[in-house]
Amino acid sequence: MNRRKRSSAALGAVTATPRARRVKGSAAEGGAAPSESRATYVYCVVKSARASKLVRAPKGIDGAGTTRLLDAGDGYRLVVTSAPLALYDAAAIDARLRDIDWVGGRAAEHEAVVEHAGGLGTVVPMKLFTLFSTDERAVEHVRKMKRSLDRVVERIAGCEEWGLRILFDEARAARAVAEEARSRKVVSGTSFLLRKKALDAERRTLGARGAAEVDDLYGRLVKTARSAQRRAAPNRELSGRVLLDAVFLVPRASVKKLKATVGASAERLVAEGFDITLTGPWPAYSFIGAR
Repeated sequence: MNRRKRSSAALGAVTATPRARRVKGSAAEGGAAPSESRATYVYCVVKSARASKLVRAPKGIDGAGTTRLLDAGDGYRLVVTSAPLALYDAAAIDARLRDIDWVGGRAAEHEAVVEHAGGLGTVVPMKLFTLFSTDERAVEHVRKMKRSLDRVVERIAGCEEWGLRILFDEARAARAVAEEARSRKVVSGTSFLLRKKALDAERRTLGARGAAEVDDLYGRLVKTARSAQRRAAPNRELSGRVLLDAVFLVPRASVKKLKATVGASAERLVAEGFDITLTGPWPAYSFIGAR
Protein backbone atom coordinates (compact mmCIF):
# COMPACT_ATOMS: atom_id res chain seq x y z
CA MET A 1 0.00 0.00 0.00
CA ASN A 2 1.81 3.04 -1.25
CA ARG A 3 1.54 6.58 -0.04
CA ARG A 4 0.78 9.41 -2.42
CA LYS A 5 0.50 13.16 -2.52
CA ARG A 6 -2.83 14.58 -1.50
CA SER A 7 -5.16 17.18 -2.94
CA SER A 8 -5.74 20.87 -2.19
CA ALA A 9 -8.45 22.58 -0.17
CA ALA A 10 -9.60 26.08 0.62
CA LEU A 11 -7.80 26.65 3.92
CA GLY A 12 -4.44 25.52 2.76
CA ALA A 13 -3.66 22.10 1.38
CA VAL A 14 -0.50 21.68 -0.64
CA THR A 15 -1.19 22.12 -4.35
CA ALA A 16 0.66 20.40 -7.16
CA THR A 17 0.50 23.49 -9.38
CA PRO A 18 0.39 26.40 -6.94
CA ARG A 19 -0.13 29.99 -7.95
CA ALA A 20 2.59 32.32 -6.77
CA ARG A 21 1.43 34.07 -3.61
CA ARG A 22 2.36 37.71 -3.07
CA VAL A 23 3.95 38.31 0.32
CA LYS A 24 1.10 39.58 2.50
CA GLY A 25 1.89 42.92 4.03
CA SER A 26 4.98 43.46 1.86
CA ALA A 27 6.31 46.86 0.87
CA ALA A 28 4.50 46.45 -2.44
CA GLU A 29 1.20 46.32 -0.51
CA GLY A 30 1.98 49.18 1.80
CA GLY A 31 3.66 47.26 4.62
CA ALA A 32 7.18 47.55 5.93
CA ALA A 33 9.89 45.78 3.95
CA PRO A 34 10.83 42.41 5.47
CA SER A 35 14.02 42.43 7.53
CA GLU A 36 17.03 41.21 5.55
CA SER A 37 14.75 40.43 2.61
CA ARG A 38 13.17 37.49 4.37
CA ALA A 39 9.53 36.69 5.00
CA THR A 40 7.56 34.43 7.32
CA TYR A 41 6.61 31.20 5.55
CA VAL A 42 3.69 29.33 7.14
CA TYR A 43 3.46 25.55 6.84
CA CYS A 44 0.34 24.98 8.91
CA VAL A 45 -1.67 25.94 11.96
CA VAL A 46 -1.90 23.58 14.94
CA LYS A 47 -4.60 23.55 17.62
CA SER A 48 -3.63 21.98 20.92
CA ALA A 49 -4.89 22.34 24.48
CA ARG A 50 -1.35 22.11 25.82
CA ALA A 51 1.80 24.04 25.09
CA SER A 52 4.06 22.14 22.71
CA LYS A 53 7.64 22.23 21.55
CA LEU A 54 8.74 21.50 18.01
CA VAL A 55 11.38 18.78 18.35
CA ARG A 56 13.41 17.22 15.52
CA ALA A 57 11.40 18.92 12.81
CA PRO A 58 12.33 18.20 9.17
CA LYS A 59 14.53 20.72 7.41
CA GLY A 60 11.62 22.31 5.53
CA ILE A 61 11.66 24.24 2.28
CA ASP A 62 15.00 24.72 0.55
CA GLY A 63 16.97 27.77 1.68
CA ALA A 64 14.75 28.60 4.65
CA GLY A 65 15.68 28.89 8.30
CA THR A 66 14.85 26.77 11.32
CA THR A 67 11.24 25.64 11.68
CA ARG A 68 9.62 27.27 14.71
CA LEU A 69 6.28 27.94 16.45
CA LEU A 70 4.35 31.18 16.81
CA ASP A 71 1.63 31.48 19.46
CA ALA A 72 -1.63 32.88 18.05
CA GLY A 73 -3.67 32.43 21.25
CA ASP A 74 -6.61 30.18 22.14
CA GLY A 75 -4.45 27.10 21.66
CA TYR A 76 -3.48 27.95 18.07
CA ARG A 77 0.15 27.89 16.97
CA LEU A 78 1.65 28.58 13.59
CA VAL A 79 4.44 26.35 12.28
CA VAL A 80 6.69 28.73 10.36
CA THR A 81 10.15 29.45 9.03
CA SER A 82 12.01 32.47 7.66
CA ALA A 83 12.23 32.25 3.87
CA PRO A 84 14.55 34.32 1.66
CA LEU A 85 12.58 36.48 -0.76
CA ALA A 86 15.32 36.03 -3.34
CA LEU A 87 13.92 32.50 -3.68
CA TYR A 88 10.30 32.92 -2.65
CA ASP A 89 8.87 36.28 -3.61
CA ALA A 90 6.06 36.29 -6.20
CA ALA A 91 8.39 36.92 -9.15
CA ALA A 92 10.82 34.17 -8.14
CA ILE A 93 8.02 31.64 -7.69
CA ASP A 94 6.29 32.60 -10.95
CA ALA A 95 9.55 32.09 -12.81
CA ARG A 96 9.76 28.46 -11.65
CA LEU A 97 6.16 27.27 -11.62
CA ARG A 98 6.70 25.32 -14.85
CA ASP A 99 9.65 23.48 -13.30
CA ILE A 100 7.81 20.40 -12.05
CA ASP A 101 10.86 19.02 -10.25
CA TRP A 102 11.39 22.26 -8.34
CA VAL A 103 7.72 22.65 -7.37
CA GLY A 104 7.49 18.97 -6.44
CA GLY A 105 10.58 19.22 -4.29
CA ARG A 106 9.23 22.20 -2.37
CA ALA A 107 5.84 20.50 -1.98
CA ALA A 108 7.51 17.40 -0.50
CA GLU A 109 9.50 19.56 1.94
CA HIS A 110 6.35 21.44 2.93
CA GLU A 111 4.42 18.20 3.39
CA ALA A 112 7.15 16.68 5.59
CA VAL A 113 6.84 19.55 8.07
CA VAL A 114 3.04 19.41 8.06
CA GLU A 115 3.09 15.68 8.77
CA HIS A 116 5.61 16.15 11.58
CA ALA A 117 3.39 18.84 13.12
CA GLY A 118 0.62 16.26 13.44
CA GLY A 119 2.27 15.09 16.64
CA LEU A 120 1.50 18.45 18.26
CA GLY A 121 -2.28 18.51 17.86
CA THR A 122 -4.94 19.02 15.19
CA VAL A 123 -3.26 20.31 12.03
CA VAL A 124 -4.75 22.67 9.45
CA PRO A 125 -2.27 22.78 6.53
CA MET A 126 -1.60 26.04 4.72
CA LYS A 127 -1.09 26.28 0.98
CA LEU A 128 2.33 25.87 -0.53
CA PHE A 129 4.10 29.27 -0.73
CA THR A 130 2.01 31.03 1.93
CA LEU A 131 4.15 34.00 2.97
CA PHE A 132 3.79 37.05 5.21
CA SER A 133 6.14 39.98 5.60
CA THR A 134 6.54 39.47 9.35
CA ASP A 135 5.67 37.02 12.11
CA GLU A 136 3.18 39.57 13.46
CA ARG A 137 1.26 39.72 10.20
CA ALA A 138 1.10 35.93 10.01
CA VAL A 139 -0.31 35.74 13.54
CA GLU A 140 -2.77 38.55 12.80
CA HIS A 141 -4.04 36.69 9.73
CA VAL A 142 -4.63 33.49 11.72
CA ARG A 143 -6.45 35.38 14.47
CA LYS A 144 -8.80 36.85 11.86
CA MET A 145 -9.47 33.31 10.60
CA LYS A 146 -10.30 32.00 14.08
CA ARG A 147 -14.00 31.32 13.48
CA SER A 148 -13.28 29.37 10.31
CA LEU A 149 -10.44 27.53 12.00
CA ASP A 150 -12.66 26.60 14.94
CA ARG A 151 -15.17 24.99 12.54
CA VAL A 152 -12.43 23.11 10.72
CA VAL A 153 -10.80 21.86 13.91
CA GLU A 154 -14.15 20.66 15.25
CA ARG A 155 -14.68 18.73 11.99
CA ILE A 156 -11.29 17.01 11.76
CA ALA A 157 -10.08 16.67 15.37
CA GLY A 158 -9.00 13.14 16.22
CA CYS A 159 -9.10 12.01 12.59
CA GLU A 160 -6.73 11.02 9.81
CA GLU A 161 -7.23 11.19 6.09
CA TRP A 162 -6.97 7.97 4.07
CA GLY A 163 -7.22 7.58 0.32
CA LEU A 164 -8.42 4.57 -1.66
CA ARG A 165 -8.03 4.06 -5.40
CA ILE A 166 -9.24 0.97 -7.24
CA LEU A 167 -8.40 0.37 -10.90
CA PHE A 168 -9.60 -2.35 -13.26
CA ASP A 169 -6.77 -3.60 -15.46
CA GLU A 170 -8.62 -5.17 -18.37
CA ALA A 171 -5.54 -6.82 -19.88
CA ARG A 172 -4.66 -8.51 -16.58
CA ALA A 173 -8.29 -9.45 -16.05
CA ALA A 174 -8.36 -11.10 -19.48
CA ARG A 175 -5.30 -13.16 -18.57
CA ALA A 176 -6.91 -14.15 -15.27
CA VAL A 177 -10.10 -15.22 -17.03
CA ALA A 178 -8.16 -17.24 -19.59
CA GLU A 179 -6.08 -18.90 -16.87
CA GLU A 180 -9.22 -19.79 -14.94
CA ALA A 181 -10.78 -21.24 -18.08
CA ARG A 182 -7.70 -23.38 -18.70
CA SER A 183 -7.65 -24.60 -15.11
CA ARG A 184 -11.28 -25.66 -15.46
CA LYS A 185 -10.59 -27.05 -18.95
CA VAL A 186 -13.43 -24.96 -20.28
CA VAL A 187 -14.02 -25.14 -24.02
CA SER A 188 -15.97 -22.03 -24.97
CA GLY A 189 -17.14 -22.89 -28.47
CA THR A 190 -15.69 -25.08 -31.18
CA SER A 191 -13.43 -22.47 -32.69
CA PHE A 192 -10.81 -20.03 -31.48
CA LEU A 193 -13.02 -17.03 -32.30
CA LEU A 194 -16.00 -18.42 -30.40
CA ARG A 195 -13.78 -19.20 -27.44
CA LYS A 196 -12.28 -15.71 -27.51
CA LYS A 197 -15.75 -14.16 -27.67
CA ALA A 198 -16.85 -16.16 -24.67
CA LEU A 199 -13.77 -15.13 -22.69
CA ASP A 200 -14.32 -11.47 -23.59
CA ALA A 201 -17.88 -11.70 -22.35
CA GLU A 202 -16.70 -13.29 -19.12
CA ARG A 203 -14.15 -10.51 -18.67
CA ARG A 204 -16.81 -7.83 -19.12
CA THR A 205 -19.01 -9.63 -16.62
CA LEU A 206 -16.09 -9.69 -14.21
CA GLY A 207 -15.60 -5.93 -14.64
CA ALA A 208 -19.27 -5.18 -14.02
CA ARG A 209 -19.37 -7.47 -10.99
CA GLY A 210 -16.21 -5.84 -9.65
CA ALA A 211 -17.63 -2.35 -10.13
CA ALA A 212 -20.70 -3.32 -8.11
CA GLU A 213 -18.50 -4.74 -5.36
CA VAL A 214 -16.40 -1.56 -5.33
CA ASP A 215 -19.56 0.50 -4.85
CA ASP A 216 -20.56 -1.77 -1.98
CA LEU A 217 -17.08 -1.46 -0.44
CA TYR A 218 -17.26 2.33 -0.63
CA GLY A 219 -20.62 2.27 1.13
CA ARG A 220 -19.22 0.16 3.96
CA LEU A 221 -16.18 2.42 4.34
CA VAL A 222 -18.38 5.52 4.51
CA LYS A 223 -19.97 4.06 7.64
CA THR A 224 -16.52 3.76 9.21
CA ALA A 225 -15.51 7.35 8.40
CA ARG A 226 -16.64 10.67 9.81
CA SER A 227 -16.77 12.03 6.27
CA ALA A 228 -15.93 10.80 2.77
CA GLN A 229 -15.54 12.15 -0.75
CA ARG A 230 -15.76 10.18 -3.97
CA ARG A 231 -13.75 12.07 -6.56
CA ALA A 232 -13.60 12.20 -10.35
CA ALA A 233 -10.95 10.09 -12.05
CA PRO A 234 -7.55 11.81 -12.39
CA ASN A 235 -6.74 13.45 -15.72
CA ARG A 236 -3.38 11.73 -16.02
CA GLU A 237 -3.05 8.34 -17.68
CA LEU A 238 -3.19 5.39 -15.30
CA SER A 239 -2.61 1.67 -15.71
CA GLY A 240 -6.30 0.80 -15.70
CA ARG A 241 -9.87 2.09 -15.62
CA VAL A 242 -10.60 3.97 -12.39
CA LEU A 243 -13.52 2.43 -10.53
CA LEU A 244 -12.97 4.35 -7.31
CA ASP A 245 -10.92 7.35 -6.24
CA ALA A 246 -12.03 8.37 -2.76
CA VAL A 247 -10.80 9.93 0.45
CA PHE A 248 -12.05 9.25 3.96
CA LEU A 249 -11.83 11.25 7.18
CA VAL A 250 -11.36 8.47 9.70
CA PRO A 251 -11.33 8.68 13.50
CA ARG A 252 -8.06 7.19 14.70
CA ALA A 253 -9.98 4.58 16.69
CA SER A 254 -11.59 3.36 13.43
CA VAL A 255 -8.47 3.11 11.26
CA LYS A 256 -7.95 -0.58 12.06
CA LYS A 257 -11.52 -1.32 10.97
CA LEU A 258 -11.04 0.64 7.74
CA LYS A 259 -7.92 -1.36 6.87
CA ALA A 260 -9.63 -4.64 7.70
CA THR A 261 -12.62 -3.77 5.52
CA VAL A 262 -10.39 -2.98 2.55
CA GLY A 263 -8.22 -6.03 3.18
CA ALA A 264 -11.23 -8.37 3.21
CA SER A 265 -11.94 -7.48 -0.45
CA ALA A 266 -8.43 -6.81 -1.68
CA GLU A 267 -6.97 -10.31 -2.15
CA ARG A 268 -9.73 -11.63 -4.38
CA LEU A 269 -10.13 -8.40 -6.38
CA VAL A 270 -6.39 -8.24 -7.07
CA ALA A 271 -6.43 -11.83 -8.30
CA GLU A 272 -9.22 -10.90 -10.73
CA GLY A 273 -7.36 -7.98 -12.31
CA PHE A 274 -8.06 -5.07 -9.96
CA ASP A 275 -5.38 -2.81 -8.46
CA ILE A 276 -6.09 -1.48 -4.95
CA THR A 277 -4.06 1.30 -3.34
CA LEU A 278 -4.80 2.47 0.21
CA THR A 279 -2.79 5.53 1.27
CA GLY A 280 -2.39 7.32 4.58
CA PRO A 281 -2.42 8.47 7.21
CA TRP A 282 -2.42 12.09 6.05
CA PRO A 283 -3.35 15.41 7.58
CA ALA A 284 -6.98 16.10 6.63
CA TYR A 285 -6.20 17.95 3.39
CA SER A 286 -9.46 17.13 1.65
CA PHE A 287 -11.74 18.04 4.55
CA ILE A 288 -10.63 21.51 5.62
CA GLY A 289 -12.47 23.56 3.02
CA ALA A 290 -15.31 25.86 4.03
CA ARG A 291 -18.75 24.21 4.38
